[in-house]
Amino acid sequence: MKFGKPLRLEKQDVAKESARAAEEGFGFVQLAMRKTLQKLPTHADATNLRKTLEDHDIEAGLHAPFADVHLANPSAAVRKKSIEKIRKCLPFAAAFESKFIIIHVGTGVEKLDSETIRAGLEVGAESVAELAETAGESGLLLCVENKIRPTFSTLEDLLGLGSIRGVSFCLDTGHVFRSHFEGHGKPPGAAVYGAWLRGLGKKLAVCHIHDVKMVGGELKDHFPLGDGIFDYKRFIRQLAETPCEYALLEVEKCREMPDGNQRMVESLGLAKAALDAR
Repeated sequence: MKFGKPLRLEKQDVAKESARAAEEGFGFVQLAMRKTLQKLPTHADATNLRKTLEDHDIEAGLHAPFADVHLANPSAAVRKKSIEKIRKCLPFAAAFESKFIIIHVGTGVEKLDSETIRAGLEVGAESVAELAETAGESGLLLCVENKIRPTFSTLEDLLGLGSIRGVSFCLDTGHVFRSHFEGHGKPPGAAVYGAWLRGLGKKLAVCHIHDVKMVGGELKDHFPLGDGIFDYKRFIRQLAETPCEYALLEVEKCREMPDGNQRMVESLGLAKAALDAR
């Protein structure tokens, strides 16, 4: 199992930062964009990145845009536009030989009733099937990430996509934590995470690990390991018993800290120590 470092396509020189991540001891990087970029990286950019990855013996995956992508939206026009936004990312991902491409399947609707949720699960599955076929043609592994409530946030929701050819999964520990806390009023224990890991089984390709804590009375995630209430040590031991190869330390809150990069590296040390202590 490799531990990864998160990078932002719109804010960082990803080739330079990938080399830096390799020197710091990370096994892969995840290139992410919150929204669709006005100008996507070129084929030359991808070629340069691929050479850097090869030279530094590190791998990379892509997290597709999600803030302006609504694959489960009730509107067919919105879904079509969202699918196209993901498709435009695929040539870049294929050119640098991305190990995976992660997508969110959300509605983009603030207030949801039960009928909209049910319909969103249905049309969302249709969007995923369409993208899985396209990604497969480019030699890419499409991974659907669990979201925070209400759509595609439960194990049952994701398993509903399991029969779609070419679909794998990304398990976000913070999203599980927040969804469970909102639904049950308490943190998820090892049994909850164990059920997710067993349920996703061999289709679990990527995992996002980060800490969570209460801030101003609200549960927040993406903190460095050890900063919150998530039992990351136990989870990493559980994850190590699965076929999952890529464990991203998605500690995005580090970007808001003056010593942010050092905190990312410290999280890597904690993760490796937890793995070694099995």
